Amino acid sequence: MSAALRRRQLAAGAILALVTLAVHAPRDGGFSYDDNDFVVVNQSIRSLAEAAAALALPFPPEQRERGLYRPVTNFSYAVDYALWGSEAQGFHWTNTLLYAAVVLLVARLATLYLGSLGFAFSVALLFAVHPVHCDAVDSVAGRSEILALLFGLASLLCFLRATRTQPLQPGWLTASAVAYALACGAKETGAVWPAILAAHLWILAPPRPGSGARSWLGPLRSLAPHAVILLGYVVLRLAVLGRFSPAGSLLLDGDWTARLATIGTVYLANLGLLIWPPLEIDFYYQASFGLPERLDAFALLGWLALLASAGAALWLAGRHFRSPDVTDDAFRERATALCALSIFAATLLPTSHLLDLGALLAERFLFAPSLGLVLLAALAARRLLGGLPAEPRRLATVSLLVLVAAVWAWRSHERAAEWRDPEQLWRAAARSLPADVRIPTNLAAVLIERGKLEPAREALERALALDPEYRAALGNLATLDLEAERFEQAAAAYQRMLELEPNDFLTWYNLGRLELTRGQPGLAAEHFRRSLELNPNFSHARLGLDAATRPNPAPR
Repeated sequence: MSAALRRRQLAAGAILALVTLAVHAPRDGGFSYDDNDFVVVNQSIRSLAEAAAALALPFPPEQRERGLYRPVTNFSYAVDYALWGSEAQGFHWTNTLLYAAVVLLVARLATLYLGSLGFAFSVALLFAVHPVHCDAVDSVAGRSEILALLFGLASLLCFLRATRTQPLQPGWLTASAVAYALACGAKETGAVWPAILAAHLWILAPPRPGSGARSWLGPLRSLAPHAVILLGYVVLRLAVLGRFSPAGSLLLDGDWTARLATIGTVYLANLGLLIWPPLEIDFYYQASFGLPERLDAFALLGWLALLASAGAALWLAGRHFRSPDVTDDAFRERATALCALSIFAATLLPTSHLLDLGALLAERFLFAPSLGLVLLAALAARRLLGGLPAEPRRLATVSLLVLVAAVWAWRSHERAAEWRDPEQLWRAAARSLPADVRIPTNLAAVLIERGKLEPAREALERALALDPEYRAALGNLATLDLEAERFEQAAAAYQRMLELEPNDFLTWYNLGRLELTRGQPGLAAEHFRRSLELNPNFSHARLGLDAATRPNPAPR
């Protein structure tokens, strides 16, 4: 590599990192939405030792019903907690820096595909500013998406390095397998990367036409370490969770018609989100599309789009494997397109309800698939503008890139601020879904935390007008009454919550806190003990019990 090319690569990398930071760097930040479950009340991240012990626990440990096992993500939160304590901005900075690392790996992969620094820079820049990424990057809970793609790309790049010569380079192969194990531990979709690696083996070094099965299957021996890791991951996940799907799976009781309708609906919606996302929280989409029970026009159109995508991929693969001339520029373009399709399909299909999920669709689900789409878009632009003379082509390319990147960067920057500020997030959601009881309830919780008690009460009145028995709204109302020393009203709200859900350890803890506040330590101790029976790891209840059983406990 010449010194001039090296300088250009370093300059391109610096620009990509600066753009990523300009769009997503947290100037301030709080915890919002799932951040509360994954970080704020997650006791297993309070020390590195506790996080290590949680390697054999669900994620988060107190919420087995979610059906999640993400020990690598959980451990990353513990590292953040050791560095920043409960300061949210530090967690947001970690997300942003990890995202910048992903962007640089994207640039490296795109360079390997076509050997063009300009193409790689365009792909990485568009990926860096894509607005659909805000859900993953600017909410702390989205870190699993970043880590899964970061380690997945690292595994792919190491694998390509290991297999580019014969014999295989064992050091790089081992590094690929280790990165793959980390991708699995970051998020469930990390498990798909062996399929992507296998596709790259065949696409970048295709067997000769007419060759036998050995030519196709022989290279797969290099994936043996990854296969062992996948098997171990599946066994470990099943041992920890006792199940593969979350307890609240949307299609758990649905028939095959509902599943087919959902797959078609979600696929078409995802294509729209990748092109121009409305930038909403995940339950906005379920409220907008609903859970389809039959194959309506929207679902059928989605299936037509899916089948058309599959047909185009098969047609391109047929051409590619009939003309395996690795020195031909057309071959490299076809190979890049097929590699992009393999990334897109392998990372998108698991979230398209082939398996059971707890959410219909979400923008964070498209974090990894968007890489495939951006690669395809850059290839299409390259082909479209390729017939122009050199100078007009360069001008058109730069103009198009700057225009799209500027629009996407502006949208991303605006949405990033909302994800980092929970009050902004819920106020934005309220404009889109004014009749959803969850939104004013969550807004009220933020307002209570910030001491805005009257606006919080107004939000809770709106929520309870929508659903008088919504437990979260009742809990927030009880918190307000407790702050105002309206003890009887708070106790009545907590008792109503326990009638609706008798085994909620948080409600028992809050009842104990209430009784301790109004000078009833014996009754408070009973409530704290009940909370600990339901969740022995809940440290706040243990502290409350200690306070209630001390001689002459002071009100809290």
